[in-house]
Amino acid sequence: MALTAMFLFPVIWEMSTTFTMRLLAIAACIGLIGVGLAPDFKDTWINRIHCGSAALTLLSSQLWVGCTSFWWVLIPVWLAFIVYTVIDMSKRLSGNIWQDFVSTKPMFWCEIAALSTTFGACGLAL
Repeated sequence: MALTAMFLFPVIWEMSTTFTMRLLAIAACIGLIGVGLAPDFKDTWINRIHCGSAALTLLSSQLWVGCTSFWWVLIPVWLAFIVYTVIDMSKRLSGNIWQDFVSTKPMFWCEIAALSTTFGACGLAL
């Protein structure tokens, strides 16, 4: 993940047209490096670093994509995430909505959605 951020950074830096977009690009890449440097999220201390970095990456990358001219990439990806979550939750139906939601592994899929939208916007810009 750390190498992914290092290869992604020049592209999103070049696509960034404002100071705010550049700050968001830096934050997204720093968060992605943090996720890569703390992959063992089962350990309690490293889990804090991993989850904090993932949240930073998620928020800043999605705000960055929203600031680009390819903001519409967010719609199908996050719609697919919502549809997947609802379908997967409907298969489990344990009576506990929170447990059904957590069993779909939402944070993992949020990370995948964030990377998909960021790489999608970068790919469309080329």
